[in-house]
Amino acid sequence: MNIIFICGSLESGRDGVGDYTRRLAGQLNKLGNNASVIAINDQFVSNLTIAVQNSEDSEIAIMRIPKQISDAARFKYAREWVEQNQPDWISLQYVPFAFHDKGLPYTWTNYMELLTAKNNLHIMFHELWVGMSKESSYKEKIWGRLQRSLIKSTINRLKPKVITTQTQLYINYLNTLGFNAFQIPLFGNIERSKSIKDISDKNEKSNDDISFIIFGGIHANAPAESFAKFVAIKFANKLNKVKLILIGRCGHEQNTWIHAWKNEGMQTLVLGEQSQSVISRELSNANFGISTTPTALLDKSGSVAAMLEHGLKVISVSRKWQPTIKGPINIADGIVLYDPNQTIDILELSKFNENLNSLESVTNQFVEKLNSINING
Repeated sequence: MNIIFICGSLESGRDGVGDYTRRLAGQLNKLGNNASVIAINDQFVSNLTIAVQNSEDSEIAIMRIPKQISDAARFKYAREWVEQNQPDWISLQYVPFAFHDKGLPYTWTNYMELLTAKNNLHIMFHELWVGMSKESSYKEKIWGRLQRSLIKSTINRLKPKVITTQTQLYINYLNTLGFNAFQIPLFGNIERSKSIKDISDKNEKSNDDISFIIFGGIHANAPAESFAKFVAIKFANKLNKVKLILIGRCGHEQNTWIHAWKNEGMQTLVLGEQSQSVISRELSNANFGISTTPTALLDKSGSVAAMLEHGLKVISVSRKWQPTIKGPINIADGIVLYDPNQTIDILELSKFNENLNSLESVTNQFVEKLNSINING
């Protein structure tokens, strides 16, 4: 298969969708396909950059087009790359804010229509629109209506042969627009380090230190204080052994968690941005992962997927967030929900349970879906 991915940016470790796309392209090339990537609105380069990036022991040809130039110029470069490579498929990794600062890329759709007119098109919706919870502000809901209208128009105009997303919630929303989407689960955005000792060592360590880890952005209004107290009660006889590790770009909300943890007499360690190998090591050595992503959106979190792939039980500690539509919401194996009023013990140390949504598994699902369209038309 010859496939060109289109995403916003390809700065390693600075763009989650870019990291996702690079890993998927690398795995496809490892399997004998020809995958390349266009970063069509890259804020991390100032000049057109054609290079090779590496992932999954594979080389990936890339084109990074700077954000600073006009839409016309950016799509001119993209069109030349497409014409030169003659792909079987173009795969658009859709995130509204990756293509426009306000998440409203109206003129962009016109150029995208010209770019994909002669190709089989796949769209992966990593995000849809803002304001899709009952708790959203009036401004967010109006903003979201504009984004939703644009997405509907974009799909109608681009006529993709396959639409996928990683969340059941997004499938529910796309159905309301009249489109049939398929779910392809998300793999982690951190490659498992080959130098890490067998994760079963974690079970031996569990009788001593107890470590919780938060990786990446922290959502506001999560019940940090309540959860810290819950942990302190559970491990009251070994508080000096309990530690919260914060790694990656956690944002200002990390101070809320540090304060809550210290108030209960427990340790914190702020590691900040680190290399993938360091992140992988810390994930593997921890006992529990913590996610503040709203429950209905857990399956779109690359951080959650990375924790699961590293053998962590993930505890969802999030604010109240209710979708504006009803529909099934799936909670992946390995994730437990924290409720301040619950009586069940979610902090039992559990053995490693390998996550089935590995990069290899997801790549195979992706290839099978596109090939089924080729076969059946």
